[in-house]
Amino acid sequence: MKIEVDPQKKYTDVKMNRLVEACGMIPVFVGEAFFQHPEEPTTREVFNAVMEAYGMGFGDGTEMEVSITDEGTWVSSYDDDEDLYPLLRIHWEGLEVFVYQHALVAIKGPRGRTLCTRID
Repeated sequence: MKIEVDPQKKYTDVKMNRLVEACGMIPVFVGEAFFQHPEEPTTREVFNAVMEAYGMGFGDGTEMEVSITDEGTWVSSYDDDEDLYPLLRIHWEGLEVFVYQHALVAIKGPRGRTLCTRID
């Protein structure tokens, strides 16, 4: 597992430990999901395992009207919403998990499938 803090270098004025703290328990939930599915997990398997570890998740990851760029930028379908840049990127077996402000999470699979949720 590889973890990158501020992968797009958008938070250069914030200390790295503050960015990690802002992610809360989300990296722990993601690590648990990867532990449960150590070899070639699907996007859905990781999403479900993260939701189970969190214990209070909602939805199936398809409700949010967003797109995630290849670099991990969260782009809302609503014109008034600003783009969000990842605080953290976690790589594992072809999957990427992006953690954003407001406890938003995107899990992006190797075939382009992306599931998004809020874990607060």
